[in-house]
Amino acid sequence: MRVFFISLITLFVIIFIYFFNQSYQYSLEAKTFYELGEYEKAYQLAKKAYELEPYNRMAFTILTQSEIAKEWKNYIEESKNYFKKIEEISNKKVITNGKTTA
Repeated sequence: MRVFFISLITLFVIIFIYFFNQSYQYSLEAKTFYELGEYEKAYQLAKKAYELEPYNRMAFTILTQSEIAKEWKNYIEESKNYFKKIEEISNKKVITNGKTTA
């Protein structure tokens, strides 16, 4: 019975910290946006949370993960654009080396 009450009190303390601490609220919201693929929004919220509470490990983790995810998303977009350019060039009937003679 004593273990139950200690567990219950611990649970209430955790809930209190997460729901009444602005830093943890931001980090939970950032986690949601990260899971939805909204990396920029997740980054901004995690940054706010981390600035409010530097010991918020969730905020730091989401901050670094969303920064990496943003970089990879940019790489993928760039590669898609390069692929489109390559496809346009390869679909031309006449392909030149791109040099013009004057």
